Amino acid sequence: MTVILDDNDLVAAVYDGPFEQPLWSTFLDRLRSALRADYAAIIFRAHDAGAQRPVELVSGKRVAPGLRALWEEELHRSEPQPYARLRDGRVYDLAELLDRVGEPRAAIARELFAASGIGELRMVRLTEPSGVSAGIYCTRERGEFRSAESALLGKVAPHLRRALRSHIALERERSRFSIASEVVERLNFGWIALNAQGCVVDTSPEAARVLRHGKGLKAARNGRLLAVDPAADRRLAAAIRLLADPSNGHQRARTQAINVSHDPWMELLLNVMAFAGFIGIAMYHKHPNGKLPD
Repeated sequence: MTVILDDNDLVAAVYDGPFEQPLWSTFLDRLRSALRADYAAIIFRAHDAGAQRPVELVSGKRVAPGLRALWEEELHRSEPQPYARLRDGRVYDLAELLDRVGEPRAAIARELFAASGIGELRMVRLTEPSGVSAGIYCTRERGEFRSAESALLGKVAPHLRRALRSHIALERERSRFSIASEVVERLNFGWIALNAQGCVVDTSPEAARVLRHGKGLKAARNGRLLAVDPAADRRLAAAIRLLADPSNGHQRARTQAINVSHDPWMELLLNVMAFAGFIGIAMYHKHPNGKLPD
């Protein structure tokens, strides 16, 4: 097993983790290698999740589900919210966690851990403002973790907290976007994002169907947005130039409303987006026979 000595490798993998599938898989592989562990995992819990099972991301040999369930049961029997009492960002060893359940249950737990190939464990708990908590776990069957290895786990933990916070925020925005897109699509609205040259850079599903079928609007081979009707296309091009030209001063911020087609009925509302150099178009599309086919 290759031991990674450069902390930057771990930190980079933490921030790349939300863009991987499975999530944080490279980070867990590298952490397991760096700590010479048999098992490395991130386990997520939501405080308001009720009976919902925690989410577990794993590298290496998995802990037996029965053992983990029993361990959770023992912890909750001794403390209603066992993980809430763990200090955020502090690295705990197995003995410290077993102390929380007390004897004789701790003795039973030791036997179960030993039978499952867990002789040593390190764990650090993280909390995120939205109410999600995460624990990073590393275990070995034999050999103690060195102080430097425990310190490394503590060092990367704050980075995971930040990456987790960003990941949760992005997932919530995706959920909101998905709900909003469905509502907008049912109302025959759509949106198109253009660059300063008038080329399409992104669309909603409804707008993509309109462009694909070329009813009222279409995209040229070079990506430029075109109105099918020549007169409407001239008005559209003029509006895009006005909004994209920074020399127009206050006029650049004005919203431009254009009707580009009567059959099907199609109206556009153009404005400069918050991202410099991009133009957003809200499109209302009413096809005479309902929605366009996929």
